[in-house]
Amino acid sequence: MKSIRLVASVIACAVSATAGAASDFPSKPLKLIVPFSPGGPTDTVCRIIANKLSSVVSQAVVVDNRDGAGGAIGARAAASAPADGYTLLCASTSTLAILPALKSNLGYDPVKSFTPIALTGSSPLVMVVSSKRNFKTAGDLIAFGKANPGTLNYGSAGVGTPPHLAAELFKSIAGLDITHIPYKGAGPAFNDLMAGQIDVLFAATSILSSADKSRVTPVLVTAPTRSKRAPDVPSAGEAGLASFAFSSWNGIVAPSGTPSHVIEVLNRAVNRTITDPDVRRDLEKQGYEVEALDAGQFQAFVRTEFEKMSSIVKRLDATVRE
Repeated sequence: MKSIRLVASVIACAVSATAGAASDFPSKPLKLIVPFSPGGPTDTVCRIIANKLSSVVSQAVVVDNRDGAGGAIGARAAASAPADGYTLLCASTSTLAILPALKSNLGYDPVKSFTPIALTGSSPLVMVVSSKRNFKTAGDLIAFGKANPGTLNYGSAGVGTPPHLAAELFKSIAGLDITHIPYKGAGPAFNDLMAGQIDVLFAATSILSSADKSRVTPVLVTAPTRSKRAPDVPSAGEAGLASFAFSSWNGIVAPSGTPSHVIEVLNRAVNRTITDPDVRRDLEKQGYEVEALDAGQFQAFVRTEFEKMSSIVKRLDATVRE
């Protein structure tokens, strides 16, 4: 009987310790690594979330921008951080799906190196062209590109980012030869598009809110039907590219090995954050649709997205030569 009581006591203490650990987290500020430069779509979304998340968890949430290598530098930093829930990664289609599909020597694994916490939003992209080219529609660009192969170029937010692969998929479907010019973030690429230094850019629909319509022209969104966030821009289907569909997403992940009770706390906190009416409104202004998933659902989502992007890369025989 004594041994039974002893075992029961040990179990009770263990349960109590776990519950205590869960209630104590977080007890200090959180760091949210954004693997892109300040001012870009991912940075903007993560800062919106960080501002509200800090009040939800009653701790400061510090945004740490570590850009470069298409998001790989920041992702590696997050993957190698202590698995205690205090260092998180603002992950995206690029860091957990596209870039790992393109390169095998990233220094992290999109599935094994992280534990997904929550999806924070997803959105189609918009294809924008420089007004210097005087293209009014995607059809105009395609016709010119076919008649003048190799003369057009497109910018992207970096190698392995959604705009990069979206453009490569567009090139394949449209049968065009367009030169890739990678940038360190969407902001610098958009500035050069506005200045007429590049011809084409795929970007988040939120970029339209700051676009000078006399300098750039949106010609399609990367979806079969029009986007609620860009209702005046033709869909890929309307442009005669019905098979062209591509979306971008963001989410929060932690280093692999982070305790499950910490993940549960963070999942509830992030979902409470993104479903807050003011935050939802701000995210929708950035072109994102909000969907609250539990950690398991987001984990399945990440795995599916990686497999989907790997399939696209394989089909396009896309390689990184930049």
